[in-house]
Amino acid sequence: MENQDHSLALNAQKRKRGRPAGKNRQPLDKEERKARNAQYERERRVGIATATAELADAAGVDQSVSMSVLLNTALHILSKASKVPSPSAETMRKRNLSMSREIQDLERFLEKKEKRTKQTQGLENVIHNESSSSKGEPNPDDFDVLFNVNLDLSSDFDLDIDPCDLLKTCFD
Repeated sequence: MENQDHSLALNAQKRKRGRPAGKNRQPLDKEERKARNAQYERERRVGIATATAELADAAGVDQSVSMSVLLNTALHILSKASKVPSPSAETMRKRNLSMSREIQDLERFLEKKEKRTKQTQGLENVIHNESSSSKGEPNPDDFDVLFNVNLDLSSDFDLDIDPCDLLKTCFD
């Protein structure tokens, strides 16, 4: 039983280099070893070429430059990027709070605008019903709607620019 488990483990484990696992393996002759080593070397070189090409693309240089130029350019870019100060956490919190307040102000503005639009539509419906009545006299219930409409067009916000333009820039 142990022999079966051991042989299963050896079969499951695929070696990338070296001799094949197991007791009853056939030794490779000189030509087979040369071919196997040449294949390993090709795979290694392809991996290096791929990594070099990716680094050249990331650094924004031509792929045909020498390795030393490529590495110096990448080093220069990385050192330059590490010197750029990132905004502090406190600055980010302040900016986030400011933006949150602005969003709340704009949402309130939209709610008021939608409310005014609904009220205006209700007034138009009352006027339409009034003109289409058979007697030509308005319904007394319509007067309640007419006098309860609040057409306060003043703004509670101190905005220097049109809020609609702000919304367009926020959602573009």
